[in-house]
Amino acid sequence: MTSPDPLKASLESLFALMLPRLAYSLQWEGRVLLAIPATPSPAFASALFQGPATFTTPATVNVQLTDPEALAVFGEGFSSIPIPLWADASGFISVPTVGSLVRVGFVNGSPVKPYIAGIDPMILPTVSAGVILRATTLALIPALPAALGVVG
Repeated sequence: MTSPDPLKASLESLFALMLPRLAYSLQWEGRVLLAIPATPSPAFASALFQGPATFTTPATVNVQLTDPEALAVFGEGFSSIPIPLWADASGFISVPTVGSLVRVGFVNGSPVKPYIAGIDPMILPTVSAGVILRATTLALIPALPAALGVVG
């Protein structure tokens, strides 16, 4: 009769505990079902506004995961979760086109913090909020381009 291996038993216990969260450490492909651009705050449209752009509601997308394994892990209800879009390094928010592919990840492997890790490089985003906000600001504040040294 062989004695049980304590190391093997410990590793099996560890993997059994990690397995449910392992899916949140990966990035999954999904198709955009709904895309909602950010809504700028009223203060941003003010001629006296000074500071970073702020929003009353963030830009979000709803995504249907395309991988059957992801559907088995996250369920069909995942597509009803609005995923907030984060600005890139330049401060722009790219809202992917409905029907385009995106990569979905999870901040620190947390199931309650999904994010869009990348958008389909073959399909242009529907809007880049930073460009629209900048254009709106320049249209609302005619003196701003000259003050910034921007030549039209």
